[in-house]
Amino acid sequence: GPGDGGGVTVEGSLGNKMRMEWLAAEFSLVDEDGYGIVSEDVAVTTVCKLCPGIKEAKVRLRFKEIQSSKEKLTSHVTREEFQEAFCELCTRPDVYFLLVQLSQDRECLDPQDLRLFLETEQGLSLATTEGCWELLKRYEPSAQGRERGLMGLDGFARYLQSSECQLLDPEHLGVCQDMNLPLSHYYISTSYRSYLLDDQVHGKADLGGLIRALQTGCRCLELGVTDGPEGEPLLGVDCGSEISHHHHHHHHH
Repeated sequence: GPGDGGGVTVEGSLGNKMRMEWLAAEFSLVDEDGYGIVSEDVAVTTVCKLCPGIKEAKVRLRFKEIQSSKEKLTSHVTREEFQEAFCELCTRPDVYFLLVQLSQDRECLDPQDLRLFLETEQGLSLATTEGCWELLKRYEPSAQGRERGLMGLDGFARYLQSSECQLLDPEHLGVCQDMNLPLSHYYISTSYRSYLLDDQVHGKADLGGLIRALQTGCRCLELGVTDGPEGEPLLGVDCGSEISHHHHHHHHH
């Protein structure tokens, strides 16, 4: 029935089992007849609801690719196809690798793991296990995870992308310093082209430089972005002469 994951047996890590059972439960909520299939529209809407910020067209295209690869004549989506599409579209590799490192391959974090991450990686010296329980209950989407005190990949990604994880100190959202001095008394720590590995004109791009700049206190980064494949932006300056004229700068404060 709805909410019980439909008695699915899932291989893999504890976190992956939690994720699959959560997706099965969400699928059963929209599978009104209980036949194990939903329309493509319902599947697309459900993925977009569970993964805020994803483009609807991208989700729809993925379902169409799955249908055509199986040479299906209908556009109905099964539970397995729904789970497959969600995991492909809504898994950020960087967050996944971080989670695997932190959880010793279990792919989920308990409150102690989360606290260790907040203390060592995020620099929150006042993090408590009780506070991590609260975070877990707020951000973990699966009922099983919330009950057992485990944060899976989707909860971890939601937390990392939330306003609680912003680099910006919340006290600095308003003007918090004396702004009555002459302009020359103020500066902002700025980093220019720190994503380049070699020279400043044709170097290869690497995120490590940006991470180091932010960790050392830079709050204004310059990014050189070109139009990449499928309309997605590509970081770097030397991406072939035919598209180099698309190069433009973004300043992120």
